[in-house]
Amino acid sequence: MKHGTVSMDKAGRLVLPKAVRERLHLVPGAVLSIEVREDRVELRPVEQEPSLIKRDDWWVHLGRAAADFPVEEAVRRHREERLGRVSR
Repeated sequence: MKHGTVSMDKAGRLVLPKAVRERLHLVPGAVLSIEVREDRVELRPVEQEPSLIKRDDWWVHLGRAAADFPVEEAVRRHREERLGRVSR
């Protein structure tokens, strides 16, 4: 499926069109694998485990969070929600 064209900047960077990012659910910090096949380049999202999941109503951090994911803020909000439920 063709989604238009992109230009490479002097540093070799490409900007993926918004429609492509949305279709593949790509967010900042997403990891892509790159493969050269004959006369083309293929990029594929790398499946990654989430760094923060909910288990039994508790948030569990499984590794390193994406650089722009506010872990401390998420924990603080969840703690406040839980305290609000307990104090009712």
